[in-house]
Amino acid sequence: MTNFRQTTSFHEQVRTARPFGFVVLFLVWTMIGLMSYGRYYFQAIQLGPAPELWHALTWLACFYPWVLMGPAVFWLEARFPLSWGARGLRSFFVLLAFGVPLALVAFELRVIFARTFEYFLRVPLEEQPSPWQICPVEFLYHHIPYWVTIGGSYILRHLGQLQER
Repeated sequence: MTNFRQTTSFHEQVRTARPFGFVVLFLVWTMIGLMSYGRYYFQAIQLGPAPELWHALTWLACFYPWVLMGPAVFWLEARFPLSWGARGLRSFFVLLAFGVPLALVAFELRVIFARTFEYFLRVPLEEQPSPWQICPVEFLYHHIPYWVTIGGSYILRHLGQLQER
């Protein structure tokens, strides 16, 4: 019986594990979103009545766009890898430029997910601004997960390179 790791490269392992990648991304972003919601929840109960539990799903809607867009961000980081030097600086600016439209797409997907959760839970619909009305703080809030995904891609890429050595 041969060891799978010895017979295939890291990139081939990633390619064959792609369907599991969405499951992993879903679990990771759910965990990050629930931790974020937990902080919000405990802060909110100090200021007034506790938010209803359905609110956690609409909170998670902020993180779930990155499950869908994660593979594209991983591809971008592999195509324009972060590194030291002139090439790394160029890659940083390219990734920064792609981050703006992807954050706007994430914002729109968040609205769609939140509306869907609210509809199926039969809760009052919260007012959702259009992407042209997005305030800088809200934009930053959707841009940070982009860079978290870039960082995850960077780490996994370097771990794969170390494994291949």
